[in-house]
Amino acid sequence: FALIWSAREQRLFGLNASGPAPEGLTAVLLREKGHQTMPVLGALAVTVPGSLRGWEAALQRFGTMGLDSLLARPIDYAQHGFPVSQVIARAWQHSSEKMAVHADSRRVWLPGGRAPKPAERFRNPEFAAALKTIAAEGVEPFYQGRIGAQIVDCVQAAGGVLTLADLANFQVEWVEPLRVDYKNGFSFYEI
Repeated sequence: FALIWSAREQRLFGLNASGPAPEGLTAVLLREKGHQTMPVLGALAVTVPGSLRGWEAALQRFGTMGLDSLLARPIDYAQHGFPVSQVIARAWQHSSEKMAVHADSRRVWLPGGRAPKPAERFRNPEFAAALKTIAAEGVEPFYQGRIGAQIVDCVQAAGGVLTLADLANFQVEWVEPLRVDYKNGFSFYEI
């Protein structure tokens, strides 16, 4: 979700880039798999990733830079690493058990079999490669190409139902933000 103020138009825009549930995720399927409620963890909880399409839409409408420029620093951090802060190291350690469940997750997020400690440098060259592809080719490799295929394969191997069609069909929505007037001339906005 994003609230974007356009100084040129003197207007607030709402962007809903939250991805929906995959088309194949139905109440019937969940019940068949033994769930009485929607799972909050695991492959069945995976929704269509929408952020990247949202960034693309915001850049097309309001941006002054391209993805190649905007992704330069994240690519550098992913490729060469960054020192992990104490807060992040603590959260990472707290989530280690969940990250250890799947082999790829364990391999990427638990280098050497454990969460990075404070001040240790964490690198993610595979993420850097994906970001380089997006910077060079745009979002299509993610939503209709090899990056999306890898995501779908991983989710389906873990028991999820996300498909390439779910990725390819996803579109963001420009919405009118909700407005609630408050005292002293203040207003609150939400999507």
